[in-house]
Amino acid sequence: MAGAGMLERALGDLSEEEAAQRPQGLAPIVWQVGHLTVSEARMAQQLTGVDIALPENYKALFEYGTSGEGPLPSLAEVREYFAKGQQALLQAAEGDLSRAVDGGPFYSTVAGALLFVDRHRWYHIGKIMTLRGLLQKPRLLG
Repeated sequence: MAGAGMLERALGDLSEEEAAQRPQGLAPIVWQVGHLTVSEARMAQQLTGVDIALPENYKALFEYGTSGEGPLPSLAEVREYFAKGQQALLQAAEGDLSRAVDGGPFYSTVAGALLFVDRHRWYHIGKIMTLRGLLQKPRLLG
C-alpha cells in the first residue's frame, strides 16, 4: 500500500532510543508506528477476515486516545507486526474493491477503506517527520 515505502525510509536510520524519545512531550515515533499497526490490523480483519495476532497489550498501548507514555515495545518488534498488517491489506487490495463494508461515515467499500488507511498512514508519517526534525534527523521530504 502507498506510504509503506516512505514509512520504512523514515524509520530506517533511527535507533531504538531515538524512536522512543518524546521531544516536547509528543507521542514518540514507536507509538506512531504502533498506532498504525493496531488500526491497520483492525482494518485488515474487517476487510479480509484475517486476524492479525497482536500482543495482548498493544490495544492498551496504541489505541486512539492513548498518549505513548510509559514503557513501549521496541521499534523492531512493532515494525514486524506492522508488516503483517501490511500484507493483509495488500491481500484486500487484490479482492473486490467495490464490495460494501461498514465504515460508518468514513467509507462504504473496500476501496474507500483502503483510501482511509492510506490517508491515516500519511497523517502519521507527517507526525513522524516532525518528530524526526525535533530529533535533528535529516529531512526526507521537502
